[in-house]
Amino acid sequence: MIAASGCTGRLAAVVALGYGATQGVAHKSKRPEEVAIYEGPAPDWFTQGVEAALLAPTAFGKQSFTLTGKDGQVTIRCAEGDYADQDRGIVKYHFEVGAGPDSFTWTD
Repeated sequence: MIAASGCTGRLAAVVALGYGATQGVAHKSKRPEEVAIYEGPAPDWFTQGVEAALLAPTAFGKQSFTLTGKDGQVTIRCAEGDYADQDRGIVKYHFEVGAGPDSFTWTD
């Protein structure tokens, strides 16, 4: 770990970049209806956001999050644990990329 002098803090995550010796194997992913629900007919942006969120790398690959939507507002819930905040941020980012950040607003 490289740190500037005077920096303090706790290392939350490490990301490795590059190519592996093999292509790896596909991991099983949950179905959209297992992690998301929209009150009323789901708009395209919500469906696309959920599909993108399912591609997000979550702690231990558990995909233990739930997205709920209503009237252009979306709420995310993550199972509490050591990596809940990291999972929440990663899933939110992926959802926004898929849905488009101007399509909805986040709610608590």
